[in-house]
Amino acid sequence: RGMLDRSAWQRSLDRVLARHEALRSVFVAIQGKPRVEVLPPDAGLPIVEHDLRERSDAKAAFLDLCQEEGRTPFDLARGPLIRG
Repeated sequence: RGMLDRSAWQRSLDRVLARHEALRSVFVAIQGKPRVEVLPPDAGLPIVEHDLRERSDAKAAFLDLCQEEGRTPFDLARGPLIRG
């Protein structure tokens, strides 16, 4: 309840990403050979915000965004393997 502290939220998600190498792993092919690389712990998690507060169709817009996000594949070569 209450206002979201966006800065605290971002720091929390960044720490989760920093703590888990699996979420920072990327899959690349170097000279045709597959390889797993790990992004640095301070890579940070990109956050996309959608402000729907002023929209009369906020619920429908939210559901559309959820469906779109669910259909969006991860870029396994660039990472991270989590979105916020």
